[in-house]
Amino acid sequence: MRSKLSITKPLSLESALENLRAGNFQQRWEAAKEIPKFGSRSIEPLTKFLHHPEQELRWFATRILGEINHPQSIDLLVELLATPEEELRAIAAKSLAQFGEQTIPALAAKLSQPATRLLAVQALSQIYSEEVVVPLLSVITDVDATVRSMAIAALHSYESPEIIPALIQGLTDPAALVRREATIGLGLLASRTPTVGAKDEFTKDELVKFIAPRLADLNLEVAQQAAIALRRVNTEAAVKILGEFLLTEPLPPSFQLEILQQLGWMDQPAALDYLQWGLDHGAPHLWLEIVTILGRVEVDKPRACDLLGQLLTSNHPAITRSEIRQAIAASLGQLGEVAGRKILTQLLSDGVRSVQLHSQFALSLLPAVEANF
Repeated sequence: MRSKLSITKPLSLESALENLRAGNFQQRWEAAKEIPKFGSRSIEPLTKFLHHPEQELRWFATRILGEINHPQSIDLLVELLATPEEELRAIAAKSLAQFGEQTIPALAAKLSQPATRLLAVQALSQIYSEEVVVPLLSVITDVDATVRSMAIAALHSYESPEIIPALIQGLTDPAALVRREATIGLGLLASRTPTVGAKDEFTKDELVKFIAPRLADLNLEVAQQAAIALRRVNTEAAVKILGEFLLTEPLPPSFQLEILQQLGWMDQPAALDYLQWGLDHGAPHLWLEIVTILGRVEVDKPRACDLLGQLLTSNHPAITRSEIRQAIAASLGQLGEVAGRKILTQLLSDGVRSVQLHSQFALSLLPAVEANF
């Protein structure tokens, strides 16, 4: 006897709405998947549920409206940005962002109202379109630092001429979170283009002058972002600013390390001067990291290889530590310079087995030496 397959009959709109109104959580969940299929026909009854005394029903109604891409649904979600219920506001903001450019005018209108401004900025920040630039710029002087920082963070992705003055202004904002986002933004902008601004009036080195004071910011996180931003600028002037700051300022160990790491990623020969200073004069906690950084430099590999060799053959106290000798071997392997072969061969006879193994592996990474006939 053949078994009959059970086929679930699709719910009508009326049945789905009734399940949503009076069903248990699972029934409501299933109804929420069906109702968006009916499009604008379902908006009016869902609107009534938004004002229902039961919180769970209001939650489901808001989520369903976020699945219906229709002007009436968008209007309702925009209005929900002002609801006192935080969860519904968050759902509405996320849904509006997913609808994209069509919601920008409605969201921009909500920027004028303090109660809805933050969520409107949040939604606008998730819509990638040049059309959000002007609305976001309108709130960069808002009294709420969270609004200012969120707007500036959203502007990171764009290159409109008006953005540069806004970011520069944000560098001296009284709120650290705003200074942080402005610093990040200038670094990203400089990394994408050689000149920026309305008429290409800002060169990379001019941006360096604005970013540099943030290295001394009282907020360490802002200062660290300034170091990263200067690395992204990646000019000789940026290297000099970072290096001189490292040499002349009393810095927390973590910040010293941050600056050295950023110098190691810069494609500027002068960066190696400051890494060498770190080996010669830096504190012991820096030595291992500098050796590791030297293994990944791209700008002058022969010199990086030479610095590692000099360290190993010197009387530097760093070489008494097996983990540093091991790191020297690993870095020489990463550099791939034939000149490193002699140093690695010496390390094969190191008294510590792990150093020997790392040296052996590093040698296998070097190019073969051609015989001369």
